[in-house]
Amino acid sequence: MSKYKPPKYRGRPTKYKPEYCEKLFDHMALGLSFETFAVEIGVNVDTLYEWCKVHKDFSEAKKMAFSACQVYWEKMGRSAMRDRSFNSTMWIYNMKCRFRNADTWKPIKEEDATNNFNFTLNYDPKKLEVIDDGESN
Repeated sequence: MSKYKPPKYRGRPTKYKPEYCEKLFDHMALGLSFETFAVEIGVNVDTLYEWCKVHKDFSEAKKMAFSACQVYWEKMGRSAMRDRSFNSTMWIYNMKCRFRNADTWKPIKEEDATNNFNFTLNYDPKKLEVIDDGESN
């Protein structure tokens, strides 16, 4: 019988800290991305995705942080609507790319877009009468 006992943990120790959940939320609530949080705490972005798989609390924090980020950008767009220099095309593109997994920002399928404008006339256009308003050109 061997007296060898494998080490409890193999590989490099994790840099994960539970307080990263709150820091991630605060970071993304400013409109910043999930990926830039890696730079803030000095880890590779792949590490963040690994933490989402391993730490349930971090995964939940990420979901909440994405919602907070979306709120930030929606408020930015809403407040800028009356500004003549507001670039709505850039804002829409930003929203569609940044929140492409959110149901509210999914692009409309072409077949859905063409079917949205079906209507039925509830009157017979041949029976319309012309009303003379008295103003002739």
